[in-house]
Amino acid sequence: MITIDTEAESKLREVLGQDMDRIARDALVAEAYRRGRLSIGQAARLLDLSIDGAYGFMKDRGIPVNYTLADFDADCESLRELRNGSR
Repeated sequence: MITIDTEAESKLREVLGQDMDRIARDALVAEAYRRGRLSIGQAARLLDLSIDGAYGFMKDRGIPVNYTLADFDADCESLRELRNGSR
């Protein structure tokens, strides 16, 4: 829980609107992803978005996608499995 004094909270609500919990959550998830502490899948679940939605969320905030060679290899393997399973 984040504690903010009443005056500061009032000012923030005035500037940001009433949904400060969502704004704080979004900022924390974005920062954890940027630092490499969350995968895009974890971020998507926390933000209640699809993977594509989470990529868009990060892009909108200027956060580069953390897509590694291992991610690419895993995606290729998943595609091979899908292709072999559909025959």
